[in-house]
Amino acid sequence: MIFITARSEPEDVIQGFAEGGVDYITKPFNNSEVLVRVQTHLKMQQLIKQLEISNLQLKELNELKNRFLGMASHDMRNSLGAIKGYSQILKEDIDELPQNTRDRFLNFIFQSSECMLKLVNELLDVSVIESGRLTLDLQPCRLKPLVEYHIMINQFFADKKNIQLHTDLEDTPECRLDSNKMGQVVDNLIMNAIKFSEANTNIYIGLKHRKGKLIFSVRDEGPGLSREDQSKLFQHFQKLTARPTAGESSSGLGLAISQKMIEAHQGILTATSKLNEGSTFQFEIPLQ
Repeated sequence: MIFITARSEPEDVIQGFAEGGVDYITKPFNNSEVLVRVQTHLKMQQLIKQLEISNLQLKELNELKNRFLGMASHDMRNSLGAIKGYSQILKEDIDELPQNTRDRFLNFIFQSSECMLKLVNELLDVSVIESGRLTLDLQPCRLKPLVEYHIMINQFFADKKNIQLHTDLEDTPECRLDSNKMGQVVDNLIMNAIKFSEANTNIYIGLKHRKGKLIFSVRDEGPGLSREDQSKLFQHFQKLTARPTAGESSSGLGLAISQKMIEAHQGILTATSKLNEGSTFQFEIPLQ
């Protein structure tokens, strides 16, 4: 409220503010001055509203981050507990254990350490991205061998669920890429498709070159994603209702990180999905 008054004594002005005024104009007043003051206060109200919205969003993000860190700490504690337990058994009873039991325990230790390392690396990636320090080491690279390599290293996990990996990979032109970051994206998309697919299903992996762009896609026959999950796919610290089908670990950070890495290559990462009809993840990057 802006009050207009003929009084100019300090006690009168103070009383006006006490009654809820935010500004005052003394008589006689100038119409232009009134208009400017009203516009200024309207703009201030708009800025205050925007600040309140931003503060609320920051609060929600902080709560999401805290919940995620709590879950991440729980996952790391479980992994460390497994490593400690199996290591202690091997240390105390290694001579009495059959070789196949030793191998099984060592495999548990390896898998637990892999889960922890992946989680730590993803947290570090998020830190780099949020601080604006993501950089690319662009070198001449062919995408097809990179894709074939990550198909090979994920074949083991597909075989465990009897999932068939079908490939349609074109020989694409050489382009300038950060092979480590691009490999991380390719690996994440293939691994996610395996994690979120039921046993005895199919995954289709494609690579092609169209109109100056490299296009990579992964299509699965999994349970698909709800509209709510799709709206959260590329956001940090979000847990989706969709879960891995065989109890595999998933931090929920991989897709958000992948999107930023593709955007750093001037590309786009998209997802299309329907419940009970599977999902397709695809990125396009320009030839550089």
